[in-house]
Amino acid sequence: MVLGKRYLDDGKPLLALCDIQLETLQSVKGKIASKRYRMVSRPCPVCASDSDSDFEMLAEKDRYGITAPTVICRKCGMVQSRPYMDTESCNEFYRLEQKKLYVGNSSVSDEYFQRQQVRGNAIFKYVAAELGANLSKNSQVLEVGCSAGGILKPFHDFGCPVCGVDLAEDYVRYGRERMGMPLEYGTIDAILASGRKFDLVIYSHVLEHIVNVEEELSKIAQALAPGGHLFIEVPGVMNIANAYGGDFLLYLQNAHVWHFSLLSLKGLLARNGFNAISGTEEVKLIAKKAPPSETMNENGYSETIRFLQRQELFRPFGKAKRIAMLPFRALRKAWRMARCK
Repeated sequence: MVLGKRYLDDGKPLLALCDIQLETLQSVKGKIASKRYRMVSRPCPVCASDSDSDFEMLAEKDRYGITAPTVICRKCGMVQSRPYMDTESCNEFYRLEQKKLYVGNSSVSDEYFQRQQVRGNAIFKYVAAELGANLSKNSQVLEVGCSAGGILKPFHDFGCPVCGVDLAEDYVRYGRERMGMPLEYGTIDAILASGRKFDLVIYSHVLEHIVNVEEELSKIAQALAPGGHLFIEVPGVMNIANAYGGDFLLYLQNAHVWHFSLLSLKGLLARNGFNAISGTEEVKLIAKKAPPSETMNENGYSETIRFLQRQELFRPFGKAKRIAMLPFRALRKAWRMARCK
């Protein structure tokens, strides 16, 4: 059962799209229909559930009207796409279509880089506050999925030796040639081949795109220097009231395989040899390497599904942020009052 009728796969976008976006959207839909973009399913990365009966359907499409089944795992509460594009299909999508569809522009602009830099300033402040003396001018910093390199700019200006990799060639070229940032086309595999080690690895709005997220975390562990830290920033599913106006459908996009809460991200990291040392529901998190743990401390299913149901119920009244976490008795009263207006 989906969260509501508007989540059914009717092909209709929630957003108003420009001509470039509409043209790109048709290209993506065509590749999915022709199976050029192959769809796969994998076990839940947090609890390893793999039976269809373990997953509850939340949505059949994303905000662009692209077929993108989104489910929640009943055993751990991890929200995820199932099925989703395989790695090869994702890489082609990022290379040819993702920026055109999401940004609505076929070329990189100074304004885009500046917006990235604003995010980079916030990340730098957060990391500096959490790590203290562990972040210095000698700290080697890597960003995977760096786009044009704007997030790395504050670390570069601070004096850190930085490096960035991304699959969007135009954006990498812009950052390297126009902004003088040391960026490379590729993935973390290119970094591992070089043998370099880093004191800080940044994944800002990237980990949710990675199909084989367990393998990616293993590669991150290889890239970290002894005592190094991993910074992860993802669009937290329990934070939609603050970032997406309380609209879960507006939050959904086809390129996102995983929809993390702070709890599910910590569970994923623990299972794959990382220990979170800080974190917020935005989600921002800093972690370091630790022995893997198969133990799940908490099942977030009930909290997450109730949160999403409440957000959808009260979204039309513009009060989702304030009342999303009210107890059911208060919710019933609020619902009766809303119906009388």
